[in-house]
Amino acid sequence: NGECIAGEFLCDGKVNCRDSSDETQVECTKPEILCPAYAFRCKYGACINGDNVCNGIQDCVDNSDETQPECTRNNQTSARPLCRYNEFTCTDGQCISKTNLCDGNKNCVDGSDE
Repeated sequence: NGECIAGEFLCDGKVNCRDSSDETQVECTKPEILCPAYAFRCKYGACINGDNVCNGIQDCVDNSDETQPECTRNNQTSARPLCRYNEFTCTDGQCISKTNLCDGNKNCVDGSDE
């Protein structure tokens, strides 16, 4: 619509333009829109902080951050919390950063990350 916004607000998961043109699949899937390693890419292409996935709050305009398979409990009766998008679930349910997987160090108490 001709409205100008700062580049950092393009495809950030929040509508900044009155016509929502800053959060469209056309804009957010352009090759120059890259998500940092810690981020989650919404289905339509925007990047949000990976810690905001499955937190019960819609951060992606299309709500894809709250509809990931990790957000549901796969029919388990366990009361343990789910790990975040950027975390690995150890066999015992402990959550560790995915960056610690197969790094030669046992970060899970049960060693299941190695």
